[in-house]
Amino acid sequence: MNAPIIGSIPGSAGDGWFTFGLFLIAMLFGIAGDRSRPLSTGALIGVNVVALLACALGVWKILDFGLKMDEVSGNAGGLGRAIIGTASVGIGLHLVVGASVGVIVTSFIGPGAIKPDPAKGLA
Repeated sequence: MNAPIIGSIPGSAGDGWFTFGLFLIAMLFGIAGDRSRPLSTGALIGVNVVALLACALGVWKILDFGLKMDEVSGNAGGLGRAIIGTASVGIGLHLVVGASVGVIVTSFIGPGAIKPDPAKGLA
């Protein structure tokens, strides 16, 4: 979070370590087993579940920050609204959401990707 007067508050002071752990789990799925072969369907699903959790957490934090700023600015005067209006979540949460989406998209287009089979469901 970046805010005037307060400065910057790093993600490691909050839920950043949790999201780091989620991406660490996704990385472990990726390097476990035979790395010369594509990931199994189970590992790809595991990576996607972890990425979806990280994405949901990032989106929730971004939306929650916006709601809190709206609530606080409603109670503030003119100068207070101007100061609160310059506060932002920073780039970290946007990177978490983008990386999560990238992991999910890659699992559907990369080698060994999850490909739907109309006859059997997921291959």
